[in-house]
Amino acid sequence: MNTAKRNQGFSLIELITALSVAAILMGSAVPSFVDFVGSSRSATEYRDLLKGLQLARSEAITRGVEVTVAAKSGSDWHEGFRIWADENGDGSYNAGEEILESDEFSSKATMTEANSTATFVYNAEGFLEAVAGSEFVIAYRTGQKCEWDRDIRLV
Repeated sequence: MNTAKRNQGFSLIELITALSVAAILMGSAVPSFVDFVGSSRSATEYRDLLKGLQLARSEAITRGVEVTVAAKSGSDWHEGFRIWADENGDGSYNAGEEILESDEFSSKATMTEANSTATFVYNAEGFLEAVAGSEFVIAYRTGQKCEWDRDIRLV
């Protein structure tokens, strides 16, 4: 009896069964992967903003000048932020002032800040220039899952 000819491939039933199992596995894996990518992106952007604020404080101390962190577009932090050494201390970016960091956000997370603050200024001693007793809160909300939501508090 020659069995080599009979075992040369898959039957149609075996192929359909394998494709069905693969489709079920992909159907359950893809939504989880999309959530993972979104939460990873939002966590990365949160860390970038926090790193930028730490850089601004450090550079203010190192350079002995005011360093400003500002939303790129008015008071809309969702567009990203810019950090520069404010050599003349006027609170606005002027030609010739060095941009230390500039970042844009690509996720669908929303960023809101208390008191509609569009800029944060660190003085030469590394302290946040603010009215005494005030607290700035930047709320980073992903809109997906609350465990990825973050608050940055500047006191």
